Amino acid sequence: MTATVEVKWWWIRANAGRLINWTRYRLQGRRYAVELVDHGTGAHYPTLKKIEANPEAFGKTPESQFLATQGLLAHEVAHALFTGA
Repeated sequence: MTATVEVKWWWIRANAGRLINWTRYRLQGRRYAVELVDHGTGAHYPTLKKIEANPEAFGKTPESQFLATQGLLAHEVAHALFTGA
């Protein structure tokens, strides 16, 4: 019996790399860990210097999820740049 595993679009290194590098560029040199996770929507942890986003939180197609994830990451970057929380 063979089990099949659905590969999520954001598990592919090139796709995840594009989102992570896109986010790091917008951080303007601030050093943050950027992670794509499969829970919640998005989060900014200022004490840990970490940003998280769930690529499947919004949108139905991979294309719409990619664009929604960019928006979510931009939101979290704004927290890192302009707020303390």
